[in-house]
Amino acid sequence: MPQPPNLEHLLERLRRQAADEGAEEALPAPSTAMPEQELTCTGRVADLDTVQLQHAQAAHSRRLAERARHALHRHALGRYGECEGCGEAIEPARLEADPAATTCTACAREAERRMRRGRAH
Repeated sequence: MPQPPNLEHLLERLRRQAADEGAEEALPAPSTAMPEQELTCTGRVADLDTVQLQHAQAAHSRRLAERARHALHRHALGRYGECEGCGEAIEPARLEADPAATTCTACAREAERRMRRGRAH
């Protein structure tokens, strides 16, 4: 499988992303227990929204890091840049946009179509 021309650049991006789990820092648990001065309805809702947003961002960061680790594992196996769907090379522009991509554009579109059809039923 031919390697993307900017392989080292892509691998460095993946390494940074895999290591970037700053979202793992201790986040406050979603709770309604707040200091008495903040017990206004608006303040409580705003605080809960902030905590929920922080947790969603942390989950997103964990997913990105996991995708990056998977791509690095594929590189170690000599399969980075190879589509998991059809086995063809993933387009260099797609890898530049998303170094953790595991499918070519055609397979990604087909997966999206299948997912949309599944939701329609």
